[in-house]
Amino acid sequence: AGVSTQSTGAPHTNVKPVDTTKKPAEEDNAPVVTEVVKPPERMERPSEDTLLVPLPFNISASLQKHLNSLKTSSDAAAETVSTGSICQRKGCGKSKGDVTDEDVCVFHPGCPIFHEGMKYWSCCNKKTADFNEFLAQKGCKEDTHLWADPNQKKEAACRHDWHQTGDTVNFTVYVKNVKPEICKVNCNPVKLQMEIYFGEDQVFTFDKVLCGIVDPEKSKVTFAKTKVEVSLRKAEFVAWPKTFVQ
Repeated sequence: AGVSTQSTGAPHTNVKPVDTTKKPAEEDNAPVVTEVVKPPERMERPSEDTLLVPLPFNISASLQKHLNSLKTSSDAAAETVSTGSICQRKGCGKSKGDVTDEDVCVFHPGCPIFHEGMKYWSCCNKKTADFNEFLAQKGCKEDTHLWADPNQKKEAACRHDWHQTGDTVNFTVYVKNVKPEICKVNCNPVKLQMEIYFGEDQVFTFDKVLCGIVDPEKSKVTFAKTKVEVSLRKAEFVAWPKTFVQ
């Protein structure tokens, strides 16, 4: 009897099917490439002798209310002023011995602004790129002189500390009865200078080289009732060491 066979309908072939689950030999031996992330290049540190510029400031509402309550008449103040006293209003700088009783103080009530190479006072907005021209700008407001004798100031120690975020370093001086109109806070990219006047002719001074680099144009000062906070914008977003100054 004959043997019956059943066909599947598919043609026969001698070619072995490709195993798609196995990688080619050359891929197995390919080297693994690891991407190396280079740290950001650090800025060249500016000179400590770079021009110091005054930082813009604002006064908290609570301190302003306190200052308004302390205002006294100019006649009462004049009786206690020596001839060597200097007017502390910004843009004036006259000496008590060089003016008469009728002399009016012409000054800038606002704060200095340094932005994108331009320099101007927030109160009158006369922009210039020249620093000496900025300093020579005549004030835009008139009032009585605010006298202070540099020889009568009393050096005082104040508690202070600092902390940092990703883009800012904050330096805080804890002091009460501060006098913002005669305080001086100046800095350049690597140095901070401060004269904080408070109480009865007391002054806290600070003149230090910073551990990092800051951008003075984007920094500012806030005078509050119990503290003065200097907010310094980092010029490069890197963590500062455990010390604030050198």
